[in-house]
Amino acid sequence: MSNADTSNIHRYLDDAFAGITVTPEIQDLKEEIRGNLAARAGELQADGLDAVSAAAAAISELGDSHDLVDSLGDGDGPSTLPPAESACRAAGR
Repeated sequence: MSNADTSNIHRYLDDAFAGITVTPEIQDLKEEIRGNLAARAGELQADGLDAVSAAAAAISELGDSHDLVDSLGDGDGPSTLPPAESACRAAGR
């Protein structure tokens, strides 16, 4: 999947993490989710979708970006960061 084909994934994550202070842990989490989305898009491509449709489908499966990030917080918003494992569960992986 080329950089042009993953632009929807990048925009989705930029929107999801907008307004959150970037710490090394937050950046790691964002990159982990990016990798999961790219991997899922790759699976969907292997099943016959074109790259753009595969990226859109992977994003759709994950759900609303704001809900995702809010679920990573302590119930009062995304101000705290759980272990990456919890984030992956929240991301459906």
